[in-house]
Amino acid sequence: MRFGFDSLAFAHGVVSLTAAHAFTGGDFSSARLVLSRLLASDDADKTSAAVLAANCALSAVFLTGVLLRSFFFGGLTLLESAHASERSVAWASLKAVSLIAILPEPEAEDAAFIIVIFAWHGVLRLLCGLARDRFETASNSISTRPVQHARTLALVLLLLLLNSGTAAFIWQVFNEQWALRFLLLHDCFTLACSCLQLIVRFAVHLFEVFALGDGDESSSGEWRRSCIYATDTATETAVDLACILHGILLYWMHGLGIGVIDAVLLLYLRAVLAGFISRVSAFVSFLAVARDLARSYPDVSAEELAQAADVCAVCREALGKGTKRLPCSHLLHASCLRRWVEVKTACPICRHAL
Repeated sequence: MRFGFDSLAFAHGVVSLTAAHAFTGGDFSSARLVLSRLLASDDADKTSAAVLAANCALSAVFLTGVLLRSFFFGGLTLLESAHASERSVAWASLKAVSLIAILPEPEAEDAAFIIVIFAWHGVLRLLCGLARDRFETASNSISTRPVQHARTLALVLLLLLLNSGTAAFIWQVFNEQWALRFLLLHDCFTLACSCLQLIVRFAVHLFEVFALGDGDESSSGEWRRSCIYATDTATETAVDLACILHGILLYWMHGLGIGVIDAVLLLYLRAVLAGFISRVSAFVSFLAVARDLARSYPDVSAEELAQAADVCAVCREALGKGTKRLPCSHLLHASCLRRWVEVKTACPICRHAL
């Protein structure tokens, strides 16, 4: 997939340079000549000018993504390439449907401008996804050097800065088109939430590496896990709500009808709404279990532990002080139980509902 991404950027660059060479009569030295021909072109030439400008802009976008990826990541692993491929296809499919929905009969200039913005958002999201993959891989390796984390964190901060600049640009340009402004700012908002999640995870990881002393590891670990869980839940819930509004607005702009685009938008709304309901239900269940942890799940005495001679099903460590008994009689560490219900509110052994 890395070869495909580089090849696409290279192809756009070659086509753009060739078109610019032909458009300017072989003169690359004067940018004023290019601008004057674009502005002075008649209606018949405006479509060609829009295609040329969009092609050059897309070339710049893809080449910028290639340069940033090469500088911050170097070569990609097979897993990172596979994830990048999946994200690229999903993003392109969603934005193709969005473009048809908001511009059923687009003019060349409008379509080219929005496609460039979609491509820029896609490159930023692709780099953010690579940063998440690289961080997860590096944080699980004991041989990772601090400079690698610093480089990935610098990329996330740069993406957040570029995303803020893009949001300000969209706010200024589409000041009279509130619906289109919201649709484009939706991508900025979701990317900002992803960057925020990564920054929190980086902060927690750096605390574990550099600031964690010989204090109470269990209480400190619970605080860090709670911080990550709260951040992920809040940002993902906000993203789900924004996606629901995004889908409704797309449907409103496209108009009610019976067609392929209508079916795709309906399935998109259904998937987002189902994910939101599932996330809220899981969070409510987590709060209920966490609130009743001390009352509903009694501590296990030392005599019972000696008779059980078992290990915790979550961490696979020996059971000791602070072990809880589930309604199904299985035993877990209290900290492991609290961490487990963040993922699934059922016994990890027998799947008994908690």
